[in-house]
Amino acid sequence: MLEYIFFHDEPRRQFIQYLAKQDIPYAEHNDSMGMIVSVPEDMGEDIEHEIETRYDELMENAEELLAEDGEQAEKDVAAITITLDNGKTACASVSPKILNRILAVITPQELNDLVNSIVSSVQNPDDRSLCKR
Repeated sequence: MLEYIFFHDEPRRQFIQYLAKQDIPYAEHNDSMGMIVSVPEDMGEDIEHEIETRYDELMENAEELLAEDGEQAEKDVAAITITLDNGKTACASVSPKILNRILAVITPQELNDLVNSIVSSVQNPDDRSLCKR
C-alpha cells in the first residue's frame, strides 16, 4: 500500500473525495504522526502520478489551513513506511526536502521497490558476492 499522511482533516476529506470519484480503493487509519490514507501500489504509473499530484496540491493548501487556524507546522517532517517480513510496519523519518527531490525523478512505486529491496537485504543478508547471486 502507498500511504499518504495528513495533519488537517479538510485536505484528508478532499483527498478521499478525489479517490472515491476516481473509483480508487483506499483505507484510512490514524497513527501517532497523523491521519493516514492508503491506496494499492499496483495501480499503474499514470494513476499513481495523478494521485501524487492531487496529494501535493492538497498538502500545499494544508499549510494555508494551518495558518488560518492560527497554527504553524511545528515540524517539517516526512517518513517512509517500511513493512518487515513479519508484517510489522515502521516509519523511517526522512528530510522532506530529500524525499521531494527523490520523488521528482522516480515514482512512489519505484521508491517503495527500492526501500523494500533494502529492507529485504537487511533482514535476509546474502554474503555471496554480487556476481554469484
